[in-house]
Amino acid sequence: MSFVCILLSLVLILKKTQGVMMNSDSVEVIKAINSWKRSLASVDSDYAFETAGWSTPGSNIRLKCLPYHDFNSLRELQEIGCYLYENCPTIRSAISKMVSYVVSSGHRYNVSRRRVPKKFARGVSVSDSVVEEISAIIDYTLDNCYPGGWRSLQEESIIRLYREGEYFRRIFQSGQDVQVRFIEPYSIKSPQQTDGNEELGVQTAPGDAVNVTGYWNYSCEGSNCESVLIPAAEVQHAKQGVDANDPRGIPVLWTTFCQSARIRNVNEAMCKLAITQAAYAVVRQYDSTITFERMKSIAKGFSDARTEDGNPTPGSEVEAKGFTFEFPSMDVDARSFVEIIHQQQRDVAGVLDMPEFMLSADASSGNRASLVSAEGPFDRRVQREQSKLGYLDVEILWKSVQAYQGWSDERLSKVKKVVTIEPKYPRPASRDQHKEAAMLVNLVDAGLKSQQAAVAELGGDYITTQEERRVHAESELGMADSPDE
Repeated sequence: MSFVCILLSLVLILKKTQGVMMNSDSVEVIKAINSWKRSLASVDSDYAFETAGWSTPGSNIRLKCLPYHDFNSLRELQEIGCYLYENCPTIRSAISKMVSYVVSSGHRYNVSRRRVPKKFARGVSVSDSVVEEISAIIDYTLDNCYPGGWRSLQEESIIRLYREGEYFRRIFQSGQDVQVRFIEPYSIKSPQQTDGNEELGVQTAPGDAVNVTGYWNYSCEGSNCESVLIPAAEVQHAKQGVDANDPRGIPVLWTTFCQSARIRNVNEAMCKLAITQAAYAVVRQYDSTITFERMKSIAKGFSDARTEDGNPTPGSEVEAKGFTFEFPSMDVDARSFVEIIHQQQRDVAGVLDMPEFMLSADASSGNRASLVSAEGPFDRRVQREQSKLGYLDVEILWKSVQAYQGWSDERLSKVKKVVTIEPKYPRPASRDQHKEAAMLVNLVDAGLKSQQAAVAELGGDYITTQEERRVHAESELGMADSPDE
């Protein structure tokens, strides 16, 4: 209530100054306030119910009270997520930071043999040359499976996941080449006739909502539009904000629509207030004895003081006839409302386990110890997102290896028993790089971490690093053996 009372007071303050603001700036201020009042009516606590149609008991989806109950309500949720991403700087910044931390410079992948009991490896023969060839195929796939490279694929995956709550990656195989493309969420749509095992375009096995057998892709060729079933083996579907049994994901940031609207409106109102305070520096008051001719000359002088676009220059004087004007808004400090904006940003940051300063770009409110501890939950969230993304990425790499080698599904299954593709994720930048390096050295010396893993954590490639070290050593040796000139 205090937040609403403060903003309503601001409305009254600006209305009192309406008599003086007889220019385009005043019109913009009133428009901003009216826009805020309309927004306030549309972002109350019932907004989610009105737009998304929170479900009521009556079907499998509605029994769980998901914020969607059919394709149209699902699309409304996803449109809210897209709107926030395109129009709200706070939300765009939050998603951008998730991309920066989860993807960073890109993930690395190590190919190695598994340590498995002999009975599991019986009948499977994989030479060292095959392991090296798998590594080479992976390097080729990372550069060629998606326009812009592997990192672009990962970045778009995270953006779509947080913007729309899900993404669909379709894997195309042409000979030995594997390509990955995205399917738009609105294209996954139920066909006109179903067998009862389909929900919102997701086809599942009878009696098993988790075992997905295919996805219905709605497409048009000319005037002929229909949904075509794509086998699940060709599509990767990642979703968030829901359980495994639920057919579609939801954007987790859609719940911050109210906070985002308040951040925008309070910021606009404060900017307008600051502009008004700067534009009207002095009001010169006259009583009713001033003659009409005198007022005409005053009015002419005032019009001459305006700029070409009709607005007063900052710091201009206003001549007033027969009225006394007050400026209550001059006592309002626009900076005092920054805390209100920060409070709304905390709500947004809390959805993503982020510390507040990641959205406000203001770390002055906490000391070093508190900021480091506040990063802990966010670091854990980043690790979870990296693990989920890495699981799906490794599937694509194995399909690329299978296509290039020409292996059957049975042969691929046997090879995966003795060979592993292990993703190495970049870690968040350390505040103290000397301590970070010393910790890695101690772990390697103690045998708790390999040199390959240490190089991968630092965002490098072990083979490339060793080759560069060899070239550097040969160069130093050559310089030492060369005679002095």
